Amino acid sequence: MGGCASFEALVPYLREKRTIMTSKMFLQRVHTLCVIRHGSTAPAQNASNLESINVRIFLAAYMIVYFPTHVFEVMGPLERTLYDVAILLLRGFEQIMESILSNKSFQNVPEDLTKNFPQSIFTYLRQFKAWKIPDEQKLLKRIHHALVALVQAQRALPEGEDPNSNLNVEFRTQIHRLRLKMKQIGGEDMLRATDNVCERVRQGLPIGDVCTTTITNDGNGGNGGGGSSGTCTVMFNRMTNEQLAHELMLDPKFMLSDDGLFSRDSSQNKEIRKVMMDAMWESMSDDLCLDPPCYVRVLHVLSEIREGIQELSHGRGNIQEVLDIDFLRESTLHGVFSWTESCDLITGVVKVIKLIQSPSRDDETNEKFKSIMFSMNSCVEQVPHSTTTHISPS
Repeated sequence: MGGCASFEALVPYLREKRTIMTSKMFLQRVHTLCVIRHGSTAPAQNASNLESINVRIFLAAYMIVYFPTHVFEVMGPLERTLYDVAILLLRGFEQIMESILSNKSFQNVPEDLTKNFPQSIFTYLRQFKAWKIPDEQKLLKRIHHALVALVQAQRALPEGEDPNSNLNVEFRTQIHRLRLKMKQIGGEDMLRATDNVCERVRQGLPIGDVCTTTITNDGNGGNGGGGSSGTCTVMFNRMTNEQLAHELMLDPKFMLSDDGLFSRDSSQNKEIRKVMMDAMWESMSDDLCLDPPCYVRVLHVLSEIREGIQELSHGRGNIQEVLDIDFLRESTLHGVFSWTESCDLITGVVKVIKLIQSPSRDDETNEKFKSIMFSMNSCVEQVPHSTTTHISPS
């Protein structure tokens, strides 16, 4: 397979109508000829017939293969499998196309190149779906937190703020963009549920007992769109799977910044920054509640904590050993990082902080650490028959 100049150059090309139409014509033609020549197993035939081949998902394979770091937050088992089958699919497709161009006819293409092509499409579509469903769940939760936080922050603006100020315009722009994204991915019902929460925020009503529509195991928000998972029928006001492919590739991460929206720094914006920070932590907490949990942003924050402590430590405390990011990444990826190790990690970080900070702040640190310990130990007690040890100060 030939190389691609850049992600920024590839994406607009793959989105062009001419590229999509031409690719669809060639893909369906090659698939049909391969099935005529070899026949097809029942699963591949059902999943890879002419109506079910999503050319946009097929084109997404080029982004997956050439620019995986732009597509995936982390290369976990689902991502690795999708990456591998995408390579096989594109390699087989391009070999067939090269042979057709050389021989001027499909009839002269070697059978070894065509016999597995229908199955490779089926395998790729199946793996794309397996990756897409948890990724959608993650995105929807993050968008929900971002929208609620933006509305809370906008409400916290000082009374008399110009409706057309840069800050207000930025809030409206971000809210509009995220509402469109939620509608595209989750459907009308999911957007309506989040809009209801946002409206309560605007009215100053509590939202603790209000939740969004459940994101079901098939990746759909409630009944939004009304279609079953994996269908490719065009649904009114809802993106189909093939349309969703490009959107996921273009913006796979919805990460909140504590003050990224604000250029001015004054006391009146402290509440706004706090709202955004709280939303970031709540969103990260939701990442950990996914199945499987997503640790990408947690590890990113831990990396920033380590760098900050290291700058202040001047070699004391060995924070690099306490916060071994590579070890944490591998342990969480394989699901072997235990609760006890989590407690040891937190205790170790606090020890380093107390070692490098001014002794006058030790009492403050101890009080805050007691609060953290209380919360963590409460979680342990809520787990039936838990054998996990309680965290305690040392």
